[in-house]
Amino acid sequence: MVRRAVRFMALAPALAALFLVQACGADDSDPTGPDPDPDPDPATDVTVEGMVTERGTDEGVNDATVSGVRLDTDEQLFEVATDASGAYEATFEITDEPDEVRVEVVKEKLGTGLDSLAFSETITADFELAWGSPFSDPLDEDCLDLDPENVEIEEFGERWRIVDGDSALLLFDEFEAAQDGRDIIQSYGFTEHCFVNRPDAPMKYWLIDGTPPTASDDASLDKDCLDRDPENVEIEEFGEQWRLVDGESALLVFDELEAAQAGRDIIQFYGFTRQCFVDRPDPPMEYWTR
Repeated sequence: MVRRAVRFMALAPALAALFLVQACGADDSDPTGPDPDPDPDPATDVTVEGMVTERGTDEGVNDATVSGVRLDTDEQLFEVATDASGAYEATFEITDEPDEVRVEVVKEKLGTGLDSLAFSETITADFELAWGSPFSDPLDEDCLDLDPENVEIEEFGERWRIVDGDSALLLFDEFEAAQDGRDIIQSYGFTEHCFVNRPDAPMKYWLIDGTPPTASDDASLDKDCLDRDPENVEIEEFGEQWRLVDGESALLVFDELEAAQAGRDIIQFYGFTRQCFVDRPDPPMEYWTR
């Protein structure tokens, strides 16, 4: 019995040491060790905002597509559409900041706008878009330039005509009708007088720096206007001529099919919704508005 007790007591220190080693090895974490590696490239929040307007009217362009890419890699950063006022705003995150961002805006019929800007967390890019041409070759659009501020009325025999310097624009039988024509040109700020199929053009229209005019809120200005649906305008044969119709309403009559096609394309391209006249039934002046 004594011999066994001595043997047990001799083993006790060894077992205790083994227990301590296992206990210490059970938790291999070091509370005083280094933290996990921090993110070497934290993301930057970026906001891009601006306005898209029509040249000549300053009206906002609705539903234009605005997109941005980084110049060094052409990687797309955002794409967004403008609201009804022409405003847009886009946000995105980026970790590797570029030096420049290229912002582009696209709108059917109004072409594109492009700008390259230095990178920052807030980027502002405004665009002014000009209308294109309803023709594949812009030279096919027959327009004469004028200065609305230079337009005057002068007596011409027993009639009255509107002139822009040495250029005669319109001829009226009555002075009051000539005054109405002058007021319309100056109030809208028409800068181009355009024609389809001169010299006896069946269709005449006016533009403002290449932009179709928007109907005035002044009822005393547009005294004689008819509503039109540009998407409903069609060409139909009319004896040996061709005419444009909007449902049952006849709009214009042309001698040539090609001229009728040009007239239809212009109405639809510019989105003309009103056909206006001065001094009917044989109006010396005709103009179209949206």
